[in-house]
Amino acid sequence: RASLLVVRGDEVLVLREHKEGALRWSDIGGKIEDGESFLDCALRELAEETQGFLSERSVAELTLGLRHRFGGAAGTEAQGAQIVRLSKAG
Repeated sequence: RASLLVVRGDEVLVLREHKEGALRWSDIGGKIEDGESFLDCALRELAEETQGFLSERSVAELTLGLRHRFGGAAGTEAQGAQIVRLSKAG
């Protein structure tokens, strides 16, 4: 499973879903498809799960930034967990 958190200041974008008769909160993410990298999966899920909430431009800018930070061309990024420092802007 690949997932990501979108953080702005002290806010985190999460999904609210009704599953198994209960309200659940979750991160953005999902199952990695055959031949798909962790990053490709996370970016696909970002586009799918935030459709109608984030603009296409916002998704494109997040995708560009994440590819720049974690790997260029699809499939070339390092696999596995990484620790990333979050800092406040300003």
